[in-house]
Amino acid sequence: MSNKNEINILIPNDPLPLDFEMSKNWPINTKVNFIKTEYINYKPEPIKLKNIDILIGTDFTLEMSKYANRLKAIFIPAAGYERINPDALPDGTIVANAYHHEAPISEWVMMVATALDHNLIKSHLTFANGSWCQWPARLGPYSELYNKTFGIIGLGNIGMRVAKLALAYDMKVIATGRTQRNFKNNQPEIEYHYGKKGIDEVMTRSDFVLISTPLNKMTQDLINERELKSMKKTAYIINVARGHIINEESLYYALKNRTIAGAAIDTWYIYPEGKKDEPRPSKFPFWELDNLIMTPHHSGATIGTMKRRYATVAENIDRFVTKKPILNVIENIYRFPIKGLTGQTIDIAKLEPGEVIEGDREYAFARQGVEFDPDHPSYLKKTHFLALVRDERLAELNTIMDPVSNRLTIIKNQKIIAEWNLKGDEKRE
Repeated sequence: MSNKNEINILIPNDPLPLDFEMSKNWPINTKVNFIKTEYINYKPEPIKLKNIDILIGTDFTLEMSKYANRLKAIFIPAAGYERINPDALPDGTIVANAYHHEAPISEWVMMVATALDHNLIKSHLTFANGSWCQWPARLGPYSELYNKTFGIIGLGNIGMRVAKLALAYDMKVIATGRTQRNFKNNQPEIEYHYGKKGIDEVMTRSDFVLISTPLNKMTQDLINERELKSMKKTAYIINVARGHIINEESLYYALKNRTIAGAAIDTWYIYPEGKKDEPRPSKFPFWELDNLIMTPHHSGATIGTMKRRYATVAENIDRFVTKKPILNVIENIYRFPIKGLTGQTIDIAKLEPGEVIEGDREYAFARQGVEFDPDHPSYLKKTHFLALVRDERLAELNTIMDPVSNRLTIIKNQKIIAEWNLKGDEKRE
């Protein structure tokens, strides 16, 4: 039985180097109570959340929230957070993740790019079976990565690492993201675009297209039949992000019909739910295709990744206990509903950069930054938001949303041009 004044941390009873890390290396300066339990399909039994302050895991559901009477933080020992239900989070719960997988994932990306371009797997299989059909004297010369164009959709940690390696191969790099960024000064080798136009640039011009953007409501089915048909017939697509970013059916038929040359897929549409079930990763028979490299979501699952991630989780536990700012806080998962400009309730956590609020066609809202309560890092004190006009005149506008005063202020050329009292839904110009 733990003391009610202790911080209770729920951790999975998995075959991870967790005992060693906890007993030897975790920098915990204040006593905490680690509680191990079995996780089924990445989740503990919901009742295990009772009197837990910190959950270490990748999932949080409405059923789990019923027992989360003391939950203050969820520390994810991974990068993805799409399995955390924002609507289930108790008010004030902070969520933070851990990356550190960009090095092995980028290695995997360049490995499969080379294997696809050199037809490596077919060469091995046919030659091992006694055939010389892949011999250049009979087949002709092979391709090479040199001087080809590597396209990247999602220029975060993984995308930047892959760009670095692709440039080392003397490839051209073209990339796209959600927002406008300036690479001319510090990364002039990267040709950067953004938004829908940026995706079109990458899809139509690249010899390899890497998907490395997070999965959310804006990116699900981001790559569909239209985008795949716009690719070169000699191009390959590589997905290390999440399966559902590429439409499942469209991808299958693009490969089957040779609309594109091939693909390497590490993230899928169906996963095991237990320790012994063996589901196929898709409702379409990708495994029958000969122009696909498929792996079971292991591109970043290295011993080094695991150690680095658990070191980050350990540091965040220490920061939580000592009331220091938490690392890698996932800002857009924090649930803070406000009244919108047309009277409807808007969940800021669900808004994306450039997204227009339903019912209002003038302004779009996106998170700009957060400020934490200095007395305890689990609670947000103030949140600021950025407003964009639809024609993307970003440089002209500065907008602050202050939930403390419930006032939204839009500033243009250092002058207030509009204010809203979000409680009363009153606009003043």
